[in-house]
Amino acid sequence: MKVYFIRHGNTFEKPDPPRQIGIKTDLHLTQKGTQQIEKLKAYFIRHHITPIKIYCGELSRQIQSANILTSTSTKNLTPQISSAFNELDYGKWEGLTRDEIIAHWSHEYNSWIKQCKWPTNIFLGKEQNHIQILNSWLKDILHKHDKNSIVFAVSSQGIIRYLLKLANKNWNEIISKQQMEEYKINPGNFCLVELTQKKIEILEWNNSPSQN
Repeated sequence: MKVYFIRHGNTFEKPDPPRQIGIKTDLHLTQKGTQQIEKLKAYFIRHHITPIKIYCGELSRQIQSANILTSTSTKNLTPQISSAFNELDYGKWEGLTRDEIIAHWSHEYNSWIKQCKWPTNIFLGKEQNHIQILNSWLKDILHKHDKNSIVFAVSSQGIIRYLLKLANKNWNEIISKQQMEEYKINPGNFCLVELTQKKIEILEWNNSPSQN
């Protein structure tokens, strides 16, 4: 089974500075964000990549992105909301710009960006819960869908990058060498994962439809 993990489109437009937003800030896609997902849709249609199911988180930006992608299928698909793709709760960082965060939490921010080190006294919730829910979802769809199926999952960068840990994709090396920034996922890009009963294999990462 192949799963395309898709980061939703942009929610900020210039000259507004990007802000740290998670589960508590329900922003809609901007015009650019919509265009990013439209380009991705065109890429999937051009390459005959047709999902049997589209999953997404509960926020508007995720649902809007998923709705645009439904036309990649000839079936009448309705995105299914799953808690596995709900965004993180950034707690004290919610709504702040990068500069505002660094001004007060420079060490914690760098550790999060470069090493994916969960800032316990800043974020709300538990990191392990997100990882367990995502892992359970991956196991569940293997039972629900045929092994040759294609599935789309629309989420956020904060959730998608935990695939590196679940797939054991040099996770410890990435952390020790502070290389997590190299695994950024841009808005409207996707990561391709192949699922079997034995393993989770990452085939593509941060793939841009405009480059193909």
